Amino acid sequence: MTKTIAVALVCIALPSVSAAADLFATFAFGNDTKTASGNGQTVQAKPTNSFIVTPGFDFVNAGIAAIGMEVPVAFGGPARALFQSNQLATEKLDFMIAPSARVRLVPGFRLSPWASLGVGAGRFDRSSLSTVGNALNTATETQFTVAVGVGADFRVAGPLALRAEGRNFNYKSVDGLKRNTFQFLVGAGLRF
Repeated sequence: MTKTIAVALVCIALPSVSAAADLFATFAFGNDTKTASGNGQTVQAKPTNSFIVTPGFDFVNAGIAAIGMEVPVAFGGPARALFQSNQLATEKLDFMIAPSARVRLVPGFRLSPWASLGVGAGRFDRSSLSTVGNALNTATETQFTVAVGVGADFRVAGPLALRAEGRNFNYKSVDGLKRNTFQFLVGAGLRF
């Protein structure tokens, strides 16, 4: 019995170059409207539903952990309402892509947690309203982003799996400060 357990542990621990691919789609529903007020005026930023498509690939599988990459592509997302320098402003994520390194624990198990870190770019829609003169300015800007993700995949049957994940995108905001946009998402996909 001890010999069988030892052999099993060695087989799990031995690295292999067998690659695994996955493709997931996850969703977050935007229902948290943000409001900012200043100089007697108010602006609301209404979020949109978020949709993230994430293809991924494990390069090395060591049994207890796999190292690979993923490329989350986000559409829509949280919105912000801000007041600064006599301006009311709203901003929301339009599109973001952030290639990331990923570490997956126990990739062969039904429940497999993972974490990722990457950099990319995001496009943001921004509108600002001057509280002096009521001048409205709109712009679409592309910003450098840092993406952090943590989550877990649960294999249901064959390649079909469910995913729960948290994603944080860090970027430079309309007010010139670094902002974090954290979202909790759920979805489904395929793991091969």
